Amino acid sequence: MIATTEADPWECDMLGNITYAGPGFAAHFGYELAEIKQFNLRELIHPLEYERLTEHVARGVGWQGERWRCLLSDGSEQWFMGSAVPLLGPRGQVVGYTGSAQPLGKSTEDEQRLTDLANEIYARLESLHILAVYQPIVSVGTGKLVGAESLSRFPGSDRSPQAWFTGAAEVGLQTRLELTAVEQCLAGATRLPDDIYVSVNVGPDTLVDPTLFDVLRAGPIPLHRLVLEITEHAAITDYVDVMRAVEGFRRAGIRIAVDDAGAGYASFRHIHRLKPEKIKLDRTLIAGLHEDPALRALATAVVSFGREMGSVVIAEGIEVMEELRSLQKIGIDSAQGYLFGRPTANWSTWNEWHQHGPLFRMTTSVPD
Repeated sequence: MIATTEADPWECDMLGNITYAGPGFAAHFGYELAEIKQFNLRELIHPLEYERLTEHVARGVGWQGERWRCLLSDGSEQWFMGSAVPLLGPRGQVVGYTGSAQPLGKSTEDEQRLTDLANEIYARLESLHILAVYQPIVSVGTGKLVGAESLSRFPGSDRSPQAWFTGAAEVGLQTRLELTAVEQCLAGATRLPDDIYVSVNVGPDTLVDPTLFDVLRAGPIPLHRLVLEITEHAAITDYVDVMRAVEGFRRAGIRIAVDDAGAGYASFRHIHRLKPEKIKLDRTLIAGLHEDPALRALATAVVSFGREMGSVVIAEGIEVMEELRSLQKIGIDSAQGYLFGRPTANWSTWNEWHQHGPLFRMTTSVPD
């Protein structure tokens, strides 16, 4: 948690009643200092944003650099960037919050974009208009179906799934969107073969949110069939909380996978600290691997590293048989990609894959 600034400080009790505010904080909202102290945060924050704030408060944690849509004295809306930490009582209990907030700029094009984006995401959350699709994961040795990665799609939108989650992070809704997506993925996965595992994607912030375990436990898929893929396009800043969450999931029988190994922040050190049951080799180390000795060397290093840790290594994004054959030679365990099937919710396709055993004969399809 970053330290709050002295620019526009405020404090509130556990009910949201403001107990202290700096002159700048009051001025940003268009009130006198004496007036602002009579307010509750519910009266200063947009109702949809306040719902999100109460989720933080219920968990007894603060927030860092989050964006909130607030209500000004003239009835207009404005986006603020704020951070806060819990205030502790004499027995260590949370008795309130202290923080700071700065306006992002009033009546700007970016502010309108954020407002529109937040409204779009809230509409998706309310309507559950999120489609779950699944991509096969197969054993490289046998070609048999061993798992499925669940992914989210947003019908009727030109925005990519990644753009939806990135946008949700901009307006502080990433965890909520990820949790809703997980619920949808679990609900649809009941129609998958019951002898394969189901992998769902979560970011580090969602991983440490206690609500995630409640969602997984309440879902229709047995916990021992679940794999949590930690997607990390931003660095983990607090491994203590992450490792505490990871160990809790493991005790419940849920396995952990690190996504995007070899790209972004999914470094060897990161993987070593998490000690995942599964390591997913990023597509950037797969594309053209059969023609690039350097890529083969990198992939071989990940496979060797995974073997030493007792992790299953899964290659992502395989599109041609030549890539698969190269990965087979270096000892990759499992694979997924367009070569095996695109993400789909077509249940007849899944049943066909499952009923016909091995998808193909990898050892004879392409000559050495």
